[in-house]
Amino acid sequence: MLLVSGVKLLINNITYLSKNEFAETLFKKFISQYPYLYGDHLISYNIHSLLHLPMFVKMHGPLDSFSCFKYENYLQEIKFSIKCSRYALPEIFNRIIEKEKCL
Repeated sequence: MLLVSGVKLLINNITYLSKNEFAETLFKKFISQYPYLYGDHLISYNIHSLLHLPMFVKMHGPLDSFSCFKYENYLQEIKFSIKCSRYALPEIFNRIIEKEKCL
């Protein structure tokens, strides 16, 4: 809940600045509890990078404005457009061109 709440505050256009320090506190608490919840063997650089997330949000705006979240759905779309793995790249290219022509 700590992680989800912190991310939610940093994604929101209204709270990303006003609640930035609170989100940072939530992340620090999550990181301190992480080894007890999931084990030391699962601690990674990604967990450490949460400490820096509030600073980047202050510099670049809400999390959605500079993160890769919005591209995850597009990657799913690309994945499902591939019918033959042998010619995946040309197929992806053709699907993108077809889609652009429809717009």
